[in-house]
Amino acid sequence: MAIQGGDSQALPRHRRQGPNRQLGVVCLLLFILLSSLLPLPPGYAQAAITILKDQLVSDYPEKLTFQLSARSTDPIQSITLIYQTNAHACQPAVAYHELDFEADDEVETEWELDFSEVGIYPPGALLTWQWQITDAAGNTLLTPEKTYQVVDTRYAWHTLSRGPLTLQWYVGMASFGQALLDIASDALERLVEQAGITPPEQIWITVYPDPGGVQEVAIHASEWVGGIAFPEYHSIIAAIAPGDLEWAATLLPHELAHLTTDILVFNCRGGRLPTWLGEGLAVVTEGNLEETYQGLILAALQAGDLPPLRTLVYGFSPYSDEAMRAYGHSGMLVDYLLAEYGPTAMADLLAAIQSGLTADEALQQVYQLDTDGLDAAWRISLGFEPQPTRQVSQITPTQVPTLALWTAVIQPSATPSPAPTLTAVPTSTPVPATPQPEPGLSPQPAPTPSEGSPVRTLLLVGIGCLAGLALLAGLAFILIRRSRRKP
Repeated sequence: MAIQGGDSQALPRHRRQGPNRQLGVVCLLLFILLSSLLPLPPGYAQAAITILKDQLVSDYPEKLTFQLSARSTDPIQSITLIYQTNAHACQPAVAYHELDFEADDEVETEWELDFSEVGIYPPGALLTWQWQITDAAGNTLLTPEKTYQVVDTRYAWHTLSRGPLTLQWYVGMASFGQALLDIASDALERLVEQAGITPPEQIWITVYPDPGGVQEVAIHASEWVGGIAFPEYHSIIAAIAPGDLEWAATLLPHELAHLTTDILVFNCRGGRLPTWLGEGLAVVTEGNLEETYQGLILAALQAGDLPPLRTLVYGFSPYSDEAMRAYGHSGMLVDYLLAEYGPTAMADLLAAIQSGLTADEALQQVYQLDTDGLDAAWRISLGFEPQPTRQVSQITPTQVPTLALWTAVIQPSATPSPAPTLTAVPTSTPVPATPQPEPGLSPQPAPTPSEGSPVRTLLLVGIGCLAGLALLAGLAFILIRRSRRKP
């Protein structure tokens, strides 16, 4: 009886201790699961591959160099560089470059992007890149993306910002930079008030003290070019000497008008801004239409020597006197549209072109006039007979150099002779440096890499979570069944 009684008491005591042991097992498993979900520290190894160095070195405006060092438990066999910019494009422009190197457990390699071959990224452009690495065991690592903003690393830049504008310069005092920023801000306000054109959220303006700086950045630019707009990057480069605010008051509004309108009408449907409209808006934004062009155009009208507007749809003449007349003709026509129909109609016209309509279709939709009808209405408003319609331009379409650029750079006199306009199209990007600014001026901020998580990591974490949850659910079910089982 004593033995039986002892046995009957020992068994329940054993059952009371069992759940505690099982609970300890569950806690251990839960700890392991949670540990697997914690973020990995910097310099982590994923799939046995560790990144030792990942950086971009700038030699602006010549090239930029991507550098990588990596280690793995098995020989690294393939490395692919993946990079792109923030340029507007109808299709994503992602570049893949597979590097040549000798397979090893630890490798160090680099790749150069030569701007003389692919074109240059202007200051303010953004470049992102990452690496895809595979070793002999089949382990693959896709590194987080890194981002840099392009800066001409040769100079220590001073920076000022206001609204959407960021201005940088390296020669001249703070008062010079402030004056340039005032000119640019006033130009944007005129675009809004007079033309109904809303500026983009970000515009980057880089000012060099002479045309040589512009020509170095825009490698293929003509020697007379004093400024270029890169609408795909929301960037402008300009040559303005300290104190030359009269030139700045012409150049900056002109290029800002080009930049803003080109961004506004960008489309992949075929709609194209006619040259006379783009240059006319730029001339109006400069604010000196009557002083510079009115006498010239009225004299040409009086002599019957002003070609039809349709000859200015696809470019301007490369000859200075004809280019001057084309700028004046375009500016006065745009001024007529704004005065007669207001800024809202101009905004509607640009929106129609952005939708894919031709210039004639857009003009007809908004003003009930095509190109010839508009030219005729404008001439009649000035007291002249309209030109015969549908005359085709004999001028070969060309890129249009900015008249103001020729004016200031070639002959900075009060009565300069004009020339053609340039719209440059860049394609590549470098990395910024940390400048040393003048006392009291804001330096260009150093770029900071933006980190991203590889898809493989997220997938593995998700699978781990599901497996862990399923395991915990199974254990809980077993414990419940056992706790309810009678001896």
